[in-house]
Amino acid sequence: MTTKLDAVNTILAGVGEARVLTLEPGFMTADNALHTLETVKRQVLERGWFFNTEQAFPLVPDSTGTIRLPENLLRFDGNLLQREKLATRGGRLYDLRNHTYTFDKTVKADIVVNLDFDDLPEAAQQYIMFRAKRIFQADFFGDANLYNMQNPDEKEARAYLEQMNTEGADYNIFDNYELAEDLSRDLL
Repeated sequence: MTTKLDAVNTILAGVGEARVLTLEPGFMTADNALHTLETVKRQVLERGWFFNTEQAFPLVPDSTGTIRLPENLLRFDGNLLQREKLATRGGRLYDLRNHTYTFDKTVKADIVVNLDFDDLPEAAQQYIMFRAKRIFQADFFGDANLYNMQNPDEKEARAYLEQMNTEGADYNIFDNYELAEDLSRDLL
């Protein structure tokens, strides 16, 4: 598995910088590389992959009726087969129809969550690392030759991640809630 330190060192090597032994703050270029890695990770994970998407995740109201959202939430889809119109606001769930933050029952939603780099599958780590490496180089050094050399690695890693996602997700027609609802209505 690629560690976060391995990824930062790969990013640094892509611009000719020396390796670091720790991710502790102090070396500005390494700090910037780590920030780029974290930013790219968040952007990539927000898309939602089979390994960071929770389907029909139960969100339970607390004693005041408030539903607090997970701190690592990246994306929320609360409009599954239920008829509520929901949104996220300030780390809480909001009912757009009834104009309230108060709920009297558990709400199920599809959520996409942010994971630590070290908890990701290797294919995701590789793609994020190569993408961050290219972006870091472009943002901080802007060398067209380096950019052109690093781009194929990113594309290959992306293709592998897409393949892994397709295999891991086991997609079928019933993963589409609206289509499944239409089909079930047609069968009645």
